[in-house]
Parts: sequence; structure tokens; C-alpha cells
Amino acid sequence: MAKTPWSKVTPEQKKHLIEQFESVGDDKPVSSEHVAAYLDMSTATLAKWRLEQPNLLPWVTIGKRKVGYIKRVVVAFGMGESMAQFQNSA
Repeated sequence: MAKTPWSKVTPEQKKHLIEQFESVGDDKPVSSEHVAAYLDMSTATLAKWRLEQPNLLPWVTIGKRKVGYIKRVVVAFGMGESMAQFQNSA
């Protein structure tokens, strides 16, 4: 689904992404698409945050090119918790 423009992702697809997100272990990485669906925002917003506000929602790199987010960090962010304990150390 990553090649589908986020604006074209249907509510059913977003629901499926949320279900997949919820089934992942707390310390496992999840994709930008899953995070965007869970937080009800676009993948473009996440990408913008990574560039302009890198400590707003910490992320991890997977391999050389892929970006992911640790599920427990995303859930904490969604609940309004401080991200200080999760800050990127790059």
C-alpha cells in the first residue's frame, strides 16, 4: 500500500492498517503507513515532522532507507505523553 497516495487510501484500508498496528508487539517497529492510520494523519505529516521537528515523534531506521516507529512510542505519543524518554540519539 505504500505506493498508494495517502489521500487515496480508503477508510477500510485505514481500518485494516490500525488493526495490524494493534496486533504488533509493543517494542516492535511499525511503518509510517500504520502510524499515520493509528494517529489519523497523513504519511506526509510524519515525513515533515522527521525533517522539521525530529524530536516530536522519535523514529528508527530499518536497514539503509526505511523508517519505522516503535509501537509503544507511538501509543504514548497518541496519549499525549512526553517524548523526552524516547528521543532520537542520532
